[in-house]
Amino acid sequence: MYPTETTLRLKRQLLQICQELARYAVDSVREVHNLVVACFDGDTSKLDEVLLNISMLKNKSVETERNLSNELVEAGAIMTSREDFLRLASPLTRIPDLCEGTVFRLREFFLRKKLVEKSLRDSFKELVVKTLETVTRLREVIFTLGFETSKIQELARSVEAYEKEIDSLFRILEIKIIFSKADVSTILLLKDVANLIEEVADRAADAADAARVLSLSVF
Repeated sequence: MYPTETTLRLKRQLLQICQELARYAVDSVREVHNLVVACFDGDTSKLDEVLLNISMLKNKSVETERNLSNELVEAGAIMTSREDFLRLASPLTRIPDLCEGTVFRLREFFLRKKLVEKSLRDSFKELVVKTLETVTRLREVIFTLGFETSKIQELARSVEAYEKEIDSLFRILEIKIIFSKADVSTILLLKDVANLIEEVADRAADAADAARVLSLSVF
C-alpha cells in the first residue's frame, strides 16, 4: 500500500493530465468557432491552417490520454478510481476528434465555393458560440476539481443546461437545413457538420457528469 501522501500526489498528477485534455478540447472548439464565423462571413483564407491546428490538437489529446492510461496501469490497485479518471478522459479526447471531422467537412465545402442562406449562416454561428461557451464551462468544472469540490455539482449542472440549449438550437437548425433551397450535397454536408457540433456538446455533458462522479469518489 502506498503512503497517503503518495496516493494524493498521484491523484493530483492524474487530474493535471485531465486538465490538459480539457485545454485541448477548448482550443479545438475555439478553432471550429473561429472558422465557422470567418467562413460564413466570407473569409475562407485559413481553411488549411485550421485543419492543421485541429489535427495537431487531436494528436496531442490522443497522446495525453495514452499517458493517463499508462499512469493508471503503473498505479495498480492503489488507485481505486481508475475507471472514473478514464470516464472523464474519454469524452474529452473525443471532442478534438469531432472538431477535426467538422473542419475537414467545412474545408471541402468552402473550397467548392458553395453558397449558404443567411438564416443558416446565422444559426450555425449561434450554435458554435453556444458550444464554445459549453466547453469553456466544462474546463472550469475540471479545473475546480480538487480545489473547490463543493462547486462541482452546480458547475456540472450549468454544462448540462448549456447542452440542452444546444439541443434546441440543433433541432431548429436541422429543420432549416432540410427545408432549405440548397442542393442535396449541401444539405447532407451541412447536416453532418451540425450533427458533429451538437455531439461536441453531448460529450461535454458526459465529461461534466464524469467530473461530478470523480469529485465524490476521489477528492
